[in-house]
Amino acid sequence: MDQFIRHSNNLKQNVNIIESVSSLSELAILGDQKESDIFDQFIEEKVVEEFVRILKSTKDTNIVNTILHQISMLITNIDKNIVVLLSLPQLNEFIIYNYDLNNEETQDYYINFIKILSNKVTKGNINLFFNQKYAQFPLLLYSQNFYNAKDNLTRTYTRHILLSILQIVQNSSNEQILLQYLQSYPFLQVLTNHISFMNELLLKWSKDQDYFHEELKNMYYFFKDLYNIAPYLADTLDNLFFKIIIQPIYQILQQKDENAKKQSCLILLSLFNAEVQFSYQLLLSILILFFSPEIPKIQTLQLELNYLPTKDPELVNQCIRFFKNFQKEVKDGEKSNGLLQSITQTISQVSYNAIFVKEIPKQGIYEALNSYGYIQKLNSSILFKENFLISDEYINNYLNEEHYNSILTVLETLTINKTLQFLSEFQKERFILDLFNVMYDEQPNLLNNLKNCQKIIQIVNYLLDNSDQNFIITYIRIKLLKQMEQHIQSQTIEYYRYFSQILQSVSEKNYEPFYRIPITHQIIRFMLLLDFSFQKNWLKNPFQKTFNPLTYQELQFNNGLVKLDNLQIITENINFHLDQWKLIFQQEQKQTIIFMNLINDEKLELAFNDIKEAENFKLEVYQRQQDSEQHVVSQLITQLQQLYF
Repeated sequence: MDQFIRHSNNLKQNVNIIESVSSLSELAILGDQKESDIFDQFIEEKVVEEFVRILKSTKDTNIVNTILHQISMLITNIDKNIVVLLSLPQLNEFIIYNYDLNNEETQDYYINFIKILSNKVTKGNINLFFNQKYAQFPLLLYSQNFYNAKDNLTRTYTRHILLSILQIVQNSSNEQILLQYLQSYPFLQVLTNHISFMNELLLKWSKDQDYFHEELKNMYYFFKDLYNIAPYLADTLDNLFFKIIIQPIYQILQQKDENAKKQSCLILLSLFNAEVQFSYQLLLSILILFFSPEIPKIQTLQLELNYLPTKDPELVNQCIRFFKNFQKEVKDGEKSNGLLQSITQTISQVSYNAIFVKEIPKQGIYEALNSYGYIQKLNSSILFKENFLISDEYINNYLNEEHYNSILTVLETLTINKTLQFLSEFQKERFILDLFNVMYDEQPNLLNNLKNCQKIIQIVNYLLDNSDQNFIITYIRIKLLKQMEQHIQSQTIEYYRYFSQILQSVSEKNYEPFYRIPITHQIIRFMLLLDFSFQKNWLKNPFQKTFNPLTYQELQFNNGLVKLDNLQIITENINFHLDQWKLIFQQEQKQTIIFMNLINDEKLELAFNDIKEAENFKLEVYQRQQDSEQHVVSQLITQLQQLYF
């Protein structure tokens, strides 16, 4: 005991501080294990309070590091009296003290102290770390300062502390007030920082997938556990993911920078392929964006990225005032009048109102919010209401052409990993209609080019099952067939003269010959929409018998060098079908007949000896082509009518 008194006096007189701090810690541990009187004296003499006093009064790094090391040793080795030690309010002052963390050694001691202290938190003693009256949880808040530390192990342990404490919260004695704390400021800033770090990591990973692969995988595991351990944070996490990651991605996809768009698309695919079970609400919101005229201006968390609330002077000062007045309050019953409420009970999501235009957190907005109640929960429909998906205002008429191809690439991946299966039947039908409407657009554009239409059909085909038969047939009969009839009956649609070629290209999934002919694209899109219903046997294909059975007299021209056999032209060197070629009239060289291939613009010239014979040949070819077209048109209308029934 004499040794204890000597070191205690030296400490109070600032003599041999390092030796005294170390010796007193060793004696306290010894007292806990063998001599209870020594430990009792350690508490009565307020030795830990002296540690805090010296910590605040010295600039000697060695002393600071010694105090941090010894307080860690006390927490590690005190066993019988651990509850007494953990209940000391001065422990929180060790947490919030403004250390020089630029000093690597000090940072290591501080992080080690935080680790050791967090390992002592249990359901039974969490009330010792969380001050219910002032909604203050210094250990949880300050431990998250290292979310973006240079050292990978430190970052990992920071996330581990958060998950461990969140798991302990459930079924603890203070569960309700703790849940309120976890859904309010400043803890919301902790979540913001982690998602902000993940966003930065995703951007780096999109440029160097190999180097950042493991770190990104670790972050996905973290958020997977976070969603599972704390489902009550799902709305908040949805909001933050949307605001920090998803919304900027869509802003980039609408730009013209191809490299940026590729990186953004890669990030989106990575999120969908992650093992994180993102909420239904967030995934639905992302899908809605695909067909929105613009990124909705929604109310989201107004929190800064990479901002440490523990570095906020107001927060630090109020924490110091709280712990400074703690002993006085205990002695004379003076109340602190909610000293810290202004910085801990500010909510993140508020309704539109003039009072809420101030920056958060801070005292002003807290007072306004407090008049409405203690703390408000995040709105369950924080992103979008489900009925937006079926609203006529959100059809695809406003899709941005620049990023639609990227959207389809994402959707293709979603069909592979079965993400789209979470859609309800009604949502799925609306989603399919949005995809169909792109194909149905009369004017060829970047959205409904044939490559994109092929992707759309693959996506829709994946989504459909037998329960969708009536829905698809109804769409075809009400919208598609009527439009097809109008096209067929139009005299300007010359490509119906070789309708069978288009039908064959759809069957073989080979549209290369038609890419450069926009006028053929609409019928191909129509046939693509019909074809998968034929493949599923929901409708019978009536077009397989489309042919022209008409026969014509064989005619010869140019002394038999040119033959016209039904719809074929035969010469010594060439043989071609009239349905594939367009007859070009020219005034200058009346003895030369020019044909142009409708698919590849190849030209063929037939020279005649006599102008009159050339004219007769042209008239005969033109008449046969017209007869063939009219016959095919009548057949197609008849066959289309079969699909109505």
